[in-house]
Amino acid sequence: MILTFIGTRSSDPPGCEGHLLQSCLTVETDQVRLQIDCGEDHAHRLAQLAPDILLLTHGHDDHAGGLHPDPPCPVWAGEPTRNLLLQRGLTQVGLLHLGQPLVLKDLTVLPFEVEHSLRAPAIGFRIEAGSRAVIYLPDVAALGDGDSMLPGADLYIGDGTCFDSSLVRVEQGHPCGHAGIISQLAWSARTGIRQVIFSHCGPEICADRDRAGRTLAGLAARLGLHAAFALDGQTVNLPDRADRARPDSRTGSN
Repeated sequence: MILTFIGTRSSDPPGCEGHLLQSCLTVETDQVRLQIDCGEDHAHRLAQLAPDILLLTHGHDDHAGGLHPDPPCPVWAGEPTRNLLLQRGLTQVGLLHLGQPLVLKDLTVLPFEVEHSLRAPAIGFRIEAGSRAVIYLPDVAALGDGDSMLPGADLYIGDGTCFDSSLVRVEQGHPCGHAGIISQLAWSARTGIRQVIFSHCGPEICADRDRAGRTLAGLAARLGLHAAFALDGQTVNLPDRADRARPDSRTGSN
């Protein structure tokens, strides 16, 4: 399983070197190429990226605003996002059912609900290929029932908007916004995930990327984790093997 971070920026412009494009991920196996999210930055790049299928986490413009009415590949989304896309003129949008696996040849994706926004409810993905499993949560305020999806995963890819929880607010009894990096490291440690990568990087990270990276590495080390910020164009290779060695990570362009 090869992961490529097409973009790693949050919705806050303008980003910084290494985090210029809105968060977007591709997942490739021998048999399928999956893309997750297509924000406004990627409106004219979908055909070039050439996924076999596109899945959406939620309906905010930095995750779904780049879709035209006639996309070049099948699009699947949770019910609230699907309804939004249909209103925007897309006519064929597959419906993801929470907790029901979507089997894509040698890749299996399990969508699950997380807390992020009442107006644009979000889902996360547990992505499995062979013996490997990845959690993808680019926008999350709280895990909710999704807590049960983390154990046994090799890699957690999370919301890098901010270090603390200052961007989480409560609306109608639900946490909304963005969980802090510190909280997400704790989730990973508690559920046995030792490898963590943060995408969706916000202004707090871009203000001093090197310092942010050192801070993240130090926080992770105290919990026995290895953590880093993803960069635009970076690839991570998770070969199908029994051991749980650190993922091979390299920077490139797509």
